[in-house]
Amino acid sequence: VTGVLDLVTGMTNVVVSYGTMSNGSYTGTVNISATSVDGEVPRTETVTAILDVMELQVVPTNLTPVIMYGYDFSSQTCSVWNAGGATFNYTIQPLGDMTNWLSLSASNGVAGSNSITVQYTNGLSPGDYTGTIKVASSDGGGATNYVNVAAQVVAASPVIGLSPLVLTQ
Repeated sequence: VTGVLDLVTGMTNVVVSYGTMSNGSYTGTVNISATSVDGEVPRTETVTAILDVMELQVVPTNLTPVIMYGYDFSSQTCSVWNAGGATFNYTIQPLGDMTNWLSLSASNGVAGSNSITVQYTNGLSPGDYTGTIKVASSDGGGATNYVNVAAQVVAASPVIGLSPLVLTQ
């Protein structure tokens, strides 16, 4: 814990470095003492600080559905939570242009025990559809995770017919 007094505002900025602390919520007390330069009696201030370690988790991180042409994909779900405890706000955003073949159930949420539903457009042509979904904390801290999507629509195999059904010699 370090602190710096701002001489303009008279406020002290306290910086808490949590370094290698394991995930979880922490509550602590910081005592700030200073000797006055104008001869006043030194003051001690007590501040309570709560530190929530942010560790954004998204599972699964890969979606790889495959269907035959003429069928529709089932929706898929990703769970979002903070393995560090507590909750925080997050945003969900497809990277690149995926709007013609994929939609998301929400564009934001609160990491606790939420889920994101990924819905694929019905009637897709045969081919590969790839993209990435970004899930990031909107409360700062830089917590970001990605879901890779690789959907495939396989062309139906040709049907070989035989006429007449019975051959004789």
